[in-house]
Amino acid sequence: MGDTDSFVLAMERAMERSGQGIHLSQSVLELESCPDLEAMRQAMRLMVERHPVITWEGRYTVPGVPPRLYPSSRPAEAVPLHFWLEKDAPEEALKGVEPGNVSTTPSLDDLLSDRLSLSKAEFHQRGHINLWCDLVARRDGSYALVFTWRHLLFDGVGAELLACEMASLASSKGESYVTSGVGEIIPPGGPDVPFHERWRQTYPMVKRFYELMAKPFKSLSGPRPTAGRICFKIVPLSVEDTERINARAAELCGPLITTPYFLACATLAHHRVWEHRQTVPENYLVSLPVQLRKPGAKGPLFQNKLSMIFFSADREMAEDVPAMCTEFAEQHRRVLKERLGDSFRQLQFLMRRMPPRMYVWFLLRQMRGEFNSFYHSNTGEFAPNLTEFYGAPVTNAYHVPTITNPPGSGLFVNTKNGCMTAAMTWRDGVIDEEEQKILMDSFLSALKGEP
Repeated sequence: MGDTDSFVLAMERAMERSGQGIHLSQSVLELESCPDLEAMRQAMRLMVERHPVITWEGRYTVPGVPPRLYPSSRPAEAVPLHFWLEKDAPEEALKGVEPGNVSTTPSLDDLLSDRLSLSKAEFHQRGHINLWCDLVARRDGSYALVFTWRHLLFDGVGAELLACEMASLASSKGESYVTSGVGEIIPPGGPDVPFHERWRQTYPMVKRFYELMAKPFKSLSGPRPTAGRICFKIVPLSVEDTERINARAAELCGPLITTPYFLACATLAHHRVWEHRQTVPENYLVSLPVQLRKPGAKGPLFQNKLSMIFFSADREMAEDVPAMCTEFAEQHRRVLKERLGDSFRQLQFLMRRMPPRMYVWFLLRQMRGEFNSFYHSNTGEFAPNLTEFYGAPVTNAYHVPTITNPPGSGLFVNTKNGCMTAAMTWRDGVIDEEEQKILMDSFLSALKGEP
C-alpha cells in the first residue's frame, strides 16, 4: 500500500477505536431511465473476476513494515447489488426484479444515510468486498445508482473511474477502462533515492508545519473524537448559477486555478458559524487533497493517488473573499516554488512504517489534537466521459464524502453536465439545526457573490 493508502488505513483504525466506524463514502449517479438490470447483474460478477483486489484487505502484519493488501479469506463472488423503491414510486419501476428482492425506503437520502452508517461487520456480512451498489427507483420516475465504497482502496476520482470501468463492461468489446486493478508503488522522487535524501526532502514541509502551528486553530467539533452519525445535505445548482459561480471564480483567481475561490467561500461559511457561537478562532487551517492522477490518463484503480497542500487564513481576513483568494493564491505559489507537495509526499512515504496508533498520535501531536478547521475539496467535472450507464442517460452525479471527527464538518463541490452540486457533511452533534442552515446558506451565498 502506498503513502496515502497507509494514511487512510491509520485514520480508519482511529475512527473504529472512537466508534466512528469504517471510512465509507458514496458516489451517486442520477439516471433518466432504468438501466439494463440483467446486464448490471452480470457486470457485478465481472468486476470481481476482472479485479479480484476489490475483495482484498489492507493490514499491517509486522511492526516497522509498511501495510500491504492481502487476499481475503472469504471474498465475495460479486459486488452486492440491491434494489429499492422510494416511497410512492410505482412498483413496476423495477420490472424484471423479483418482488422479494426489492425493498422500500422513505427517500434516497434515508438510504444514503443508512448505508454510510453500516458497521464493518454489516458491510462485509456477505463476504469481504469494498463496494456496494444500490439502484433506487424514485417517485419522480428517475433512478439513482449509489456506490458505497471503502476509502481504503480508492479516492473520489478512483470512484469515478470505477463507475466508468463498470460502464465499460456493457460494451461489446468489454475493454478495461483502467490499465490494472493495482499498480507498482512508485516512491516520490523515484525508487533509488537514499533514505537520508528522502529525510532531507521532508524539511520544507516540516518547516511549513511549524509556521502553520504558530497560530492556534479550531474545528467545530473540538479535539475530542466522538462517535456521531454521518449527516449530509446535497444541493444541486442550476446551469445559470454554475456559470455565475465559475465566472466569479475566474474573475477573482484567473481562469486556470480557481481552487482559492472555493476554499475562501468554505472558510467564510465556517467563519459565520463561529460568529454565531461568539467564539471566533484566531486562524483557519485547511489541508486540500491534490490528485496525482493525470486527467484522462488510464492507470491503477484501487489506490489512493493523493497528496496534500495546506492553506491558512486569519480571522480578520475570513470576512473578505477577494482578500482570501489573493492570500490563498500566494500560498499556492509558495507550494509550487518550494515543492511543498513533494516534500509532504516524502514525509507520508517515510511514515508508512509507523503502526496505526503511533501514526495517528504523531498527527494529533503535530496538529494540536485537530487535523483541520474543516474539510473541503472541489473534484471538478465528475467523470466527463460517463454520459450513460447501461442505456440510461446520466443526468447528474456527485459524491457524499465521509468525514472524521475532528474536524467534524466539511463542504464539497463537483460538477456534472454543466451543473454544480454542493455537499455539506457533518458528524451528528457537531453542529445544530440552526448552524447547519448558516453553514450551507453562507457557502452558497459566498459562491454566488451575494451579500
